[in-house]
Amino acid sequence: MLTTKNASKATTPGGATSPSRSRSNLDTLMRQQLRVADPNDPKMVADALLQRFGELPRARAIAGEAIGVPFAPVAPVTSCGASVTATDLDLRLALEHVETDLSAVLGMSVLKGVQAELSGWAEGIRATIRVGQDAVAMGIDSAQRDRTLAVRRTLGDYARLARMLSAGIPDARGQLRGLARSVDAVSATLLVALGESMATGGASDGRFLLSVSFSEMQIRREAALSALRNLLGGVDRNPDHEHWPHGMCAYRRLFRRLERDGQGELRPLLTMAGLAQVLDDLVARADSGAADGLRALSATAAIDLGRVHRLIGLVDELGDIDAPALASFVESLRLFVDGFEHVDGRCLLRIARPLVLHYGLYESKASDTADQHVVDMVMLRGRLASHIDCMIREPAMGIKAVRSAVMLDKLTYDLDRLIDAHVGSGQGATRVAARLAVLARLHQQLGKPPPIKLPVGIEDLFKSVTKGLVQVDEAMIRAEAWQQYRAEQRISSIALRMAPDCLEVQEQFGEKGLVKARIAAVLIELGEDPDTVVQDARAFPPHADRSIARIADHFVP
Repeated sequence: MLTTKNASKATTPGGATSPSRSRSNLDTLMRQQLRVADPNDPKMVADALLQRFGELPRARAIAGEAIGVPFAPVAPVTSCGASVTATDLDLRLALEHVETDLSAVLGMSVLKGVQAELSGWAEGIRATIRVGQDAVAMGIDSAQRDRTLAVRRTLGDYARLARMLSAGIPDARGQLRGLARSVDAVSATLLVALGESMATGGASDGRFLLSVSFSEMQIRREAALSALRNLLGGVDRNPDHEHWPHGMCAYRRLFRRLERDGQGELRPLLTMAGLAQVLDDLVARADSGAADGLRALSATAAIDLGRVHRLIGLVDELGDIDAPALASFVESLRLFVDGFEHVDGRCLLRIARPLVLHYGLYESKASDTADQHVVDMVMLRGRLASHIDCMIREPAMGIKAVRSAVMLDKLTYDLDRLIDAHVGSGQGATRVAARLAVLARLHQQLGKPPPIKLPVGIEDLFKSVTKGLVQVDEAMIRAEAWQQYRAEQRISSIALRMAPDCLEVQEQFGEKGLVKARIAAVLIELGEDPDTVVQDARAFPPHADRSIARIADHFVP
């Protein structure tokens, strides 16, 4: 049990953090932000503040007062309008088209039975577009790139659902498919704007981008220092004297190992000041995620992180150590180091500014196979969508053409997701390869009854996209096929509820719908049973009290 004396050392009355802990946190913050070696030196702190905020009017006023000037000169304020790019105009026009099509769909009498659902669509589409508009402005930030890709997927789902609903409501087919085209136009413009924002931010070649956002890097830095503080026993907690000092023992063994192996240069990483200096240098060099800072970091991160990698390797050589504090420290270092992994953003630039890159303005290398693969996908997606729209406009379009359009809409949606996957992770990712393999199998399904024929040019593009299939584990392909099958079940159920209850709709989106049947055929080719019922329930281990009670009931007579 804690004594009053020990408790007073841990916290202040009311549960607040102790003054020593607060002072330590303040010193750490000043070292990180002001780059001062001694936070207790007032002259050093004053110089650091003046260097950091010297351009502010108040700082200039203080400097002027120091030399006898009674006031600081006020710089004239100039205002200029925000620059508008061609992509901004395209996005504005696409948004106007979305609003026009939404008004047309909501005003149709044939859709009056689903007005509430369509109003929900309108709100969801507008909210999603607003998120995308905010995200594309910071394309150099990995978190914003991920948000943009998430927005594109959501908009793609809305567009796909509108096309599915148009197959069951012939009188509103033109308006619903027009809405889908407008939503797709916004989605495509957001992707181009994302690449242009990278170029505007200075990442013209896209060769080095942080895999995490700048704010996430700072969070990981704090986690590493907190884990080291925990390892050293510096966390304010009440000593209960009931646990073995595993952390201190592991720290002692590691310290002696460094001394014995003659790697004393790694020992500063086991001190708060030494580790903070290394991490702060890297974070500061990133320059808040600016392009020049990232490029400078790309040339120095591998060298500066060399000592950290060696320390992690030495801990691994120690083998299994029953020390949660040391394990937490090493994992926090790994997490920080992972944030500096190389991320290639050239794929986005290939989509946004292909002619400029090919012309050599950014001293970019010639397009490789991966670049050409993405370009082929974009071309195939555009030509396939145009072919479907032309087919739908035929006056004598029958049920066969509707079925073909439903299946080809699915392939168009899959191409969009493949483009996003390339932008997000590159061609080498196993999930990208698995999606491409499923797309190739679905393309082969077009030749089975009822067959769906494509123009020769589109067939050639399909072959160009799928010929470079990367060898991937079949289990990953099965997982991707199952994911698509379940996603099709969910979106088909929405179309069934909103479309009229007629035989055509049941044939398209029911239990034996065309798209689901083709994906089910892919699953059967992979040795899976589409009728398998998936159990969502997870079996959690019993609580310790229940486990002990069961043991007691088993052994006690």
